[in-house]
Amino acid sequence: MIDIEIEDNLARLQEFWSRADVASTVSNTQLANMQKNDALRMGPLPILGHGTWQTLAASVPVALRPEEIRRVHRFHAKLDEIAQRKEHHDGPLTEQAAYL
Repeated sequence: MIDIEIEDNLARLQEFWSRADVASTVSNTQLANMQKNDALRMGPLPILGHGTWQTLAASVPVALRPEEIRRVHRFHAKLDEIAQRKEHHDGPLTEQAAYL
């Protein structure tokens, strides 16, 4: 179930990235990069889930090897960092995103 949550989060981030990719309307590389960066900065960050990871925390040591636990923990920590950076730039997250 944790792998499904990770796949869902990665798909949401890929869609967010893809929307920024198509935001570029010029062929000039520098201007295209600026437009993409603006789209990433201004676009709403998708809602990223931690629910399964948090719910199954008690059974994680039995179900996963130590390296898998570290990898999943790092993944969720990176999701938190993305959200924190976006919040720092945009202000507080929406009520729906803050619920996660």
